[in-house]
Amino acid sequence: KRDGKVCTNPTRKRVTDIDRFPHPDWDNWCIEEYINQEQVTGINLGRMIPILGSRGCPYGCKFCSNEQMWTKRYVMRDPKGLTDEMEMMKSKYKVTGFTFMDSTFIVNRQKTLAFAKELIARNLNVTYQLPAGTRCEAFDTELATNLAESGLRNFAFAPEAADKNILEAIRKQIEIPKLIDAI
Repeated sequence: KRDGKVCTNPTRKRVTDIDRFPHPDWDNWCIEEYINQEQVTGINLGRMIPILGSRGCPYGCKFCSNEQMWTKRYVMRDPKGLTDEMEMMKSKYKVTGFTFMDSTFIVNRQKTLAFAKELIARNLNVTYQLPAGTRCEAFDTELATNLAESGLRNFAFAPEAADKNILEAIRKQIEIPKLIDAI
C-alpha cells in the first residue's frame, strides 16, 4: 500500500537464462531434518530432495497459475548443468533421489532425451520422479526407455479429463489418442 491505496507493480521482465542461477543454498537449511521427515512430493524413493529442471509451460490451461507466474514460454535447464547439480547433491548430501517440482518437465523431447542420456553416461545411480504430472506429446519408445534407464521411477501424465468438451473448456490442448499411445 502506498498512501492507503493498493499499488500494482508492473510485470518484471522474465529471466530466461535459468542456467545462470546458483544452486539452492541447502547448507543454510536443516537438510537432514528435511530428508528424515520425508518432506517429498510424490513417493519416497530414499534420501530425496526437490529440484527444478525447467520453468514455464507453452500451454494455457485455464486452471493453472503457471502462465501468470512464468508466462507461456517454456525453458528447460541445460541437461549437463542439471546433472551437475544432481551429482553435487549426491556427493555433498548423500542424496539418492530427486523430486522434480516442475509444472511440466517433459515438453522438449530433445533436451529431455539429452538429460536422460547424460544421467546414464555418468552412471550416478540415482532415482527421480515427476509427481506434478507431465505432458504426453514428447513420449515415444526411445524417450521412455532412456528415462527408465536413467532412473525415472515415478511420473504421471496429466490429462485432467478424457471428455472432449471438458478438455476444450479447460483449454488443455491434449489429444487423447496421443495420450493413449504414450501410455
